[in-house]
Amino acid sequence: MKMNCFIFIILAIINSVVSQRPEVPEEEDLDVGYYWRGYDRDIPEDALPGGKDKRGKTTYIGQTLHGSSCGSDVVIVTGHIYEAEKQMKYEWGYRTQTASNPIQVLCTRHPEQFEWIETNIVDILNLTDRHLVCGGREKNYTIYVGRVQTDDEIAVGKVLISDLHYMEGFYAIVNGTKLHIKHANQSYEVLAYNPSLSNTRHATSYLIRSSNSVSIKTMNSLILVFTLLTYVSSVISKS
Repeated sequence: MKMNCFIFIILAIINSVVSQRPEVPEEEDLDVGYYWRGYDRDIPEDALPGGKDKRGKTTYIGQTLHGSSCGSDVVIVTGHIYEAEKQMKYEWGYRTQTASNPIQVLCTRHPEQFEWIETNIVDILNLTDRHLVCGGREKNYTIYVGRVQTDDEIAVGKVLISDLHYMEGFYAIVNGTKLHIKHANQSYEVLAYNPSLSNTRHATSYLIRSSNSVSIKTMNSLILVFTLLTYVSSVISKS
């Protein structure tokens, strides 16, 4: 009974954190390159397109928490959002994973200031002069947003950089199965932000019409809550 009450309190805290909706200033006062916005089953108008599914429909770049209260570390992972399915899919543990909530989607007012750079597990280490877009957070790993062209689609996924060389490379879900590009002769694309790029291709910027933005600070708060839940659960189970 005590455990059920505690879990209810923790879930209430999580709901409170996720539902925060900070006020978004007027467009001329908001000078940011990109941001992660809370996904509530509707793609925001300022979402940055990421790839294409096998039907030619646009997919978007998503981010969510992966982990549990059973001792595993909670991390932030990257995947793709199919608008028609109202959920995010990503690779983890060499398996297809699905998330419905909480999810964030990568957004920007200036999509023309992004570029996809072709690279591989060796050449990416030389892109030190580029602002590669961080796709998540995990201990001992650097995670970027990546994608690859396959026969059927342009698949969005994560790029892992680590001293654990067998784990490095690009990961995505393609046709429901895991894809891992891990050899130097195999290429993929990594997403980079470049504010110096011309905006002539887009005469007007996207306007922010929603204020359901969820910041990285909020995601960190969620990680803290999950960590607290893990600790207290272990204490209660021993008592």
